[in-house]
Amino acid sequence: MRDRTRQICEEAHQLGLALGFDVRREVSDSVLALRLDGAYTPRVDLLWSVGLSDGQANAIGEVTGHEPERLLHLPVVGIEVEGTTPSTKTMAANVANIAALGTKLGLLIVSEESEKGIYRRAARAIRTVRRSFGDIGVVPMDASWLRQVSGRSWSAGRSAVVPPPSRSPAGGERLDWTASTRSWLRQLGTDAGFTVAEPYIPGVLNATFEAERRRRRDPLRHLVDPLTGNVDEMRKTGDFLTECQIDLAWLLPFQWRFENFWRLYQHWILSAVSMACSTPSFMGTSQL
Repeated sequence: MRDRTRQICEEAHQLGLALGFDVRREVSDSVLALRLDGAYTPRVDLLWSVGLSDGQANAIGEVTGHEPERLLHLPVVGIEVEGTTPSTKTMAANVANIAALGTKLGLLIVSEESEKGIYRRAARAIRTVRRSFGDIGVVPMDASWLRQVSGRSWSAGRSAVVPPPSRSPAGGERLDWTASTRSWLRQLGTDAGFTVAEPYIPGVLNATFEAERRRRRDPLRHLVDPLTGNVDEMRKTGDFLTECQIDLAWLLPFQWRFENFWRLYQHWILSAVSMACSTPSFMGTSQL
């Protein structure tokens, strides 16, 4: 690793600590190791992770059949750093590496000091990969922004996660084992310190809909009746996306510090680049 890249990595490391994350490189003892399941394990320059309590690790281990010792943390942000002059192909590979890792957000940090225009190349590479392979939550960042936020005071504490009122499945439970399993999972998650939502509709869906509405000058419209050709405005999230309802979810709140950092990042981007080109919409909620 070259000196400039090493310096940027250290700045990103310190920022992650300031935002309340556990900063590391390995994914072997994280929840993400479950989804990789012995396949290719990507290596990234840095991971910003949320540490899990023993109770939470034990609960996940009990459900998945994995050893709790392997479930010590939940990576949230995967970071690749390019402090020199990488090719566009290399940066696209960085994006793919973060996507394979499976973190909710990825940062591709580049340095305009090393190469003028590299930020634009990074953003273009991310847009290209996203267009080809779907909504990959990787965003570009210039290394100078790390210095701008170094030493900044961040609000402590965590966002409150208020789940919707619990309700039984529509039509009721059809089998005894589903009711007992649901009850077991509910109690297991609560005892472990998770916020249990039953059922759960990811807030990212509404955030995506609202972001798309803001991005467009004209209202979003859709074909309601292909026989009559009736077209109507999309007025709610359910008109735009299928509201995939999950039976039960264990939630963790985000740190306020990270939310503030993300809002600051969006402010930077809005002053220069379209949100549609550079930022994913998953941060519409305050939970993991």
